Amino acid sequence: MSQELRPGSRIDLHVHTATFSLDSGLSPEFAVARARSQGLSALCFTEHNAAWPEADLRALSERLEFPLFSGMEVSTDVGHVLVFGLDHYRPEMALVKQLRRFVRADGAAMALAHPNRSPAYSGSWADAPALFDAIEAVNGDESLASHRLGQGLADGLGIPAIGGSDAHTAAAIGRAFTSFSVNIANERQLIQALLAGEVSAILNSFPPPTTH
Repeated sequence: MSQELRPGSRIDLHVHTATFSLDSGLSPEFAVARARSQGLSALCFTEHNAAWPEADLRALSERLEFPLFSGMEVSTDVGHVLVFGLDHYRPEMALVKQLRRFVRADGAAMALAHPNRSPAYSGSWADAPALFDAIEAVNGDESLASHRLGQGLADGLGIPAIGGSDAHTAAAIGRAFTSFSVNIANERQLIQALLAGEVSAILNSFPPPTTH
């Protein structure tokens, strides 16, 4: 969990909006305003079992003049998985091995989300390096102890560590994010950097005790 920022982009890879996530009260406009105030380079909207239509997200990004990427937080048989590069949800993705097949076929990337949150990852850790391209070692809604465990887990498994706020409100944006060693201008570059491990998980601030 490095606090030293490398040159490149600073992207919150785990954000939920009210547009497609029923448990979120966050509008895209407020998310972007908060991201700007936090010095972030871009946001990735990872809705629950849903992806933003490409044309809608592109139009929103152009209107707000801020880079926005689409992802999903998929509920699987082993836990929640962040997916980058798939354009729509399919029910078969509930099986993590089938999700992995879709990801590989489309040149996408997938990361195990908040591995220390209850209910925790229920798969075999021996299988994790073959299943996941990254681990969300730092989550903006978790404790410092959880962050340390997540980073240690990523290091022990030899899997890149990423960070995300898991924001459902504007105040959460930027609590945690991913620092990329290169500048990210589009989704393909984001995926390539994730697959190459050119990332660091960054903890920016803690949530108030009443929110966790």
